[in-house]
Amino acid sequence: QEHSRTDGHPPDLNGWAISLRELANSPLDQSRLQAVLSQLKSKSDVLSLLQETKALSEVKVDTFFVVLIKEEGSGLGFSIAGGVHRVFTKGTAGLEGTIRRGDGVLSINGTSLEGTTHGEALFHLHQARMSTQAIVVICRGQESEHSGSLCLDILHQPRQLSLCTKENSMEAGAVVEIGPDGALTVELHKTSAGLGFSLEGGRASAQGDRPLHVKRIFKGGAAELSRAIDVGDEVLAINSHPLVGLMHYDAWNLIKAASDGPVHLVIRKPRT
Repeated sequence: QEHSRTDGHPPDLNGWAISLRELANSPLDQSRLQAVLSQLKSKSDVLSLLQETKALSEVKVDTFFVVLIKEEGSGLGFSIAGGVHRVFTKGTAGLEGTIRRGDGVLSINGTSLEGTTHGEALFHLHQARMSTQAIVVICRGQESEHSGSLCLDILHQPRQLSLCTKENSMEAGAVVEIGPDGALTVELHKTSAGLGFSLEGGRASAQGDRPLHVKRIFKGGAAELSRAIDVGDEVLAINSHPLVGLMHYDAWNLIKAASDGPVHLVIRKPRT
C-alpha cells in the first residue's frame, strides 16, 4: 500500500507511506519527510536517512518510510519482538495500514535501530509517544510472509537482539502493549524455574505500605531473557490479576500460581 502524493496534501488522517524507490526519485516527498523530521527535532535529515536506509536494504527487500499521525502521548500502535510482533487493530499503525506483523524495523524518528538491544529499541518506541507524528522505516521481504526474516542479516550484530532478527523473538519478552499511563505489558515465558525475579515491598511490609518492585533478576531466567524488565520496576498485575495494594506474600502466591508458558506481566518503569 503505497500512498505517493504529488499534490502536497496529507493523504489521510492517520499518516502516509512511500517506498524507498519512490522516495529516492521524488524531491517533493523528500521535502515532506524533511518537514516531519524537522518537527520531530530529529538529529537525522532526509538525505542521510535515505543513504543509511539504502545501505541497509537488500535487493529482495521492500523498504517503506511510514509517517504516522497521532495524538501526543499515544503509542504507535504496534509492539516489537524480533521485528513487528503485533499491530493493534485500532492503533495508529493499524489504521494507516502499511506496517504488518513480521516487518523489520530499521529506524524510528531518524534513529537507526541497527545493533540495538531489545530494551533500547523499546526505549525509542516509547520516546516516539511524545510527538504528534512519527517516522518508522520498515523492511519487508518480497517473497515470503515471514517478511522480516529476509531483513535478518541487515541489522544483525552478534549477541544483540536487533529488531530484524528473529532469534530469541519468542523466548525473549515481547512488550505486548504500552498503556496510556506508561504501564508496559510484557509477555514472559515461565518455565519450571519460575519467572526469574524476586519482589520487595507490598502492603504492611517492613518499610510500611510500599509498591511492589522487582528486587533481583536471576541470571538466565525469563525476566533476564526478556530484556524488558529491570531491577526497580514496579509490578502492577499478572495475567489480569491486579497486585497493587496486596501484601508481599499474597502477590507472590499469585505470581507462583501462574501456569508455565506465556505469562503477561504489567510493569511500570521508575520515573527518571
